[in-house]
Amino acid sequence: MKRNGNRKHQLTSLGGSSTFPKFSPDGQSVVFGHRPTGGTYDIYRINTDGTGLTRLTSSPGDDVTPAVSPDGSTITFESRRTGILQIWLMDIDGSNQRQLTFDPAPKDQLPDWSPDGTKLVYSTNDGPNREIVVIDVDGTNATALTQTPDTEFGPVWSPDGTQIAFLRQTDPTTRKIHIIGADGTGDIEVAVPGLHDVPSWQARVADGDD
Repeated sequence: MKRNGNRKHQLTSLGGSSTFPKFSPDGQSVVFGHRPTGGTYDIYRINTDGTGLTRLTSSPGDDVTPAVSPDGSTITFESRRTGILQIWLMDIDGSNQRQLTFDPAPKDQLPDWSPDGTKLVYSTNDGPNREIVVIDVDGTNATALTQTPDTEFGPVWSPDGTQIAFLRQTDPTTRKIHIIGADGTGDIEVAVPGLHDVPSWQARVADGDD
């Protein structure tokens, strides 16, 4: 749909479960995870007019939460094909699938690209709770931005690359959006009542979108 709620239309009719859609940078296609009834998740791409549905992965383990790089050439996703949910990369056409993280900690929602395409941010179960980690796209310099007794997940980069929004859950009934500097400084809570879910940044756009 348009950002003002107009022109809603269904994009997929696959049956089963389709999850975590993400636009390509040019806005012409969407990548998402899909699981047929009784099957496992794989990554698909479809044009925004509903044509060109393409299955990009075929894995014995779940492939989920894809996101396209800012230059449109690469997709990051999470895969359980090695037994532990890890961060993977592949070319936009599904070729050259390669594993990025190899440590024993399972990864979790959601990997996201920095605006300049040089880093990824993701959540990891490294210890009793999930933490937010930034890593270079060559697999080096993994750095934890949070180290708290809480559970943190769902990170997403700001359009200018200076901040990361994420969810922090302190108990089963308390889950809030936080914003932290991309260097790990300045952790603040977005003071909105209620139980929050995965955030998304919106770049400034012109009015009149119909």
